[in-house]
Order: sequence, then structure tokens, then C-alpha cells
Amino acid sequence: MSNRSVLFVRLCLCTIVLGALAPAAVGAGLTSSSTTPDPITQTASMPLTPTNFASGGSIGNPLTFQQFNTQNGSLVLDSVTLTMNAAITNNFAMNFTTPATITTSLASSDGTQPGPSITVYQPDGKTPLVTASVANDATALSRSITWGNVAGQALPQTFSSSLPSTSPYYIAPGVSSASQTLTLTSASDLALFSGTGSLSLPVAGSAWAKITSSSGNGYGSVTTQGTADVTVSYTYHDAVPAPQTVPEPAAVVLWSLGSLGLALRYRLRSRRRAA
Repeated sequence: MSNRSVLFVRLCLCTIVLGALAPAAVGAGLTSSSTTPDPITQTASMPLTPTNFASGGSIGNPLTFQQFNTQNGSLVLDSVTLTMNAAITNNFAMNFTTPATITTSLASSDGTQPGPSITVYQPDGKTPLVTASVANDATALSRSITWGNVAGQALPQTFSSSLPSTSPYYIAPGVSSASQTLTLTSASDLALFSGTGSLSLPVAGSAWAKITSSSGNGYGSVTTQGTADVTVSYTYHDAVPAPQTVPEPAAVVLWSLGSLGLALRYRLRSRRRAA
């Protein structure tokens, strides 16, 4: 083979290598969407509100969220996750008129009554979505004071959580928190959260209390207040599948040149053998 033929063949082989290394590109005007879009999240908060407050928005404070916009069907909603962080504050008060032991409790000794809870409902105000409840723990939810049986303990006397913490008549409030998460995937639930408008979810809070006095005199009270932060997260995907990658035009040209070079080399060898 002549030096010129050898040089040509080497050039063709280099062309093939370059073609193999040429990057692939997505078709013109298309954007790859192989990665899952980040969830869309939004949070609404309910201010500190005394219980019991009802669902339906008449007493409670509905939480409002923007619905998921499918953008004329180009996006598909896969799931809706609701995460609620609730806080319950119980402020106690007792007033002694005679020597007695007064006990105020939001926990039932037999466990028949639930602890304070906050529930988020569907717009109908009847169908619960997610509930955060405080455990029925008598230690955290009860206060008991004996007063008037010792000399120097004046009557009447009031104890309260609203007094300064340095006061000898201060009662520490009961503060509890609870969290709950719910993921919705059914078609009916996803349809509820889909649209171009807003969605109002009513909130209800409830608490049960029992107050006793050993003497039958005096009285006690407890004020329960609840607050909640609710985060709604939309997980979705594109309705149109991600476009397939196609070879870069330059790569096609390089591969073609390489193939042509090999064909010419084979032809030169055939001519020499025939000669």
C-alpha cells in the first residue's frame, strides 16, 4: 500500500473514533424531562383558638390552599400529602373557698375520653382527613392542689396559669404537641385537590375536662386552646413522556465518512490483488 493510501486509511480510522465519541443531543426544540419534578408545597396556619370549635368554618378557621393546576392536562397529579403539626395549650385555674383538694383533668382515668385533638376535614366539614391527638396522659393533662388545711393558708384563694411563674399561686399550663401525616392517592381525593381555584378545609378542635372538689366547694376551670400548621404537598409528573434522544447530526456525518473510508480501502486492496 502506498504512503498516501496508508495516510487516508489512518484518517478514516480517526474519523470513526471521533464519531464514536461525539455526544448525543435531544432533538431540536425538545426538553428532556427524565427527572421527577419537585413536589409543590404550601402551608396554611390556624391561629390559637379556644376549644371546642366546630368544623365547617362557622366557629373554626378554615385553611385555604390553591388547587393543583394540571395546565390543560399536561401535568398529572400522583398524590397529595397532608402533614399537620398541632399544639394544644391547657391553662388551669382553681378557686378555693373552703379547705379542699381540687383536681382538674383533661384525661379520663378509664381511658374512655380522648385527649385534646385537632382535625382537618374535607370541604363538606363532615369527612375527616387528618387528626392530631394528644395522648390521654393524666400526668401531662391533670393538675391537683390541696389548700386551706394548713394554718396561714388564707381563704378564698385563687390559683391560675395566667399568674406570673414566680407567684406561689401559679399553675404550670399543660402544653402538648402532636403531628400526623396522610397521603392521598385515590382518584376522588386527587380530583378534590385538582383545579384552578382554591380549596378550603375546615378545622375542628375538641377537648374533654373533669373538675372535682373534695369538699364540694370552690371551683376549677381549664381553658384549652389549639393551633395547627398544615402543609399540603403535590407530587406529579408530565403527561407527555420524555422525548427520545437522537444522534447529533455531526456524529452521523463522521460515521458516514468513516464507513466510506473503509469501503475505499477495501476497493484499493481488491484492485492490487487483481493487478
